[in-house]
Amino acid sequence: MKDDGTDVVQAFVRVGDVCPSDEKFREATKYWTGSLWIGIGARFIVFRFDSGNLQSVNETCGSLEEIESQFGLVASADTWRRVLLTGTGNGASEGEGWVSEVSRVGDRDVYWRYHIALRRLIELAQVEMR
Repeated sequence: MKDDGTDVVQAFVRVGDVCPSDEKFREATKYWTGSLWIGIGARFIVFRFDSGNLQSVNETCGSLEEIESQFGLVASADTWRRVLLTGTGNGASEGEGWVSEVSRVGDRDVYWRYHIALRRLIELAQVEMR
C-alpha cells in the first residue's frame, strides 16, 4: 500500500481550525500578507494570510509557483510523521537527523521574518497528530 500521508495532511488541515484562536500563532503572523506552505510528498497544505489574519487553509497537489511573501517546508510523509510524532514542541527536535530531509522553499526573506510562525504551526500539528 502506498503511503500518501493522509494522516499528516489531515493533522495540518486541523491546525487551520486552531490557528485563529492561538495567541502565539497570531502574534507570529502579525502584519503578514502571503502564504505558508507545508509540502507532504506531492501534496501541499497552503495557509493564506492577509494582514496577519489566516484567510484559508487549502490542500493542493503538484507544484506551487514561488512568488514573494510565500515560503514553506517540503518533506516526505514519512519525514513529517517523524517530525510530528517525535518532536518535543520546544525546539529541541530541531537538531535531530530529520532536518536534512526537509527542504525550505519560497521567499527566503519572508522565511526569516516569519519562521516563528512556521515553528508554532509545527508545534500545533504535533498536538493534532497525537
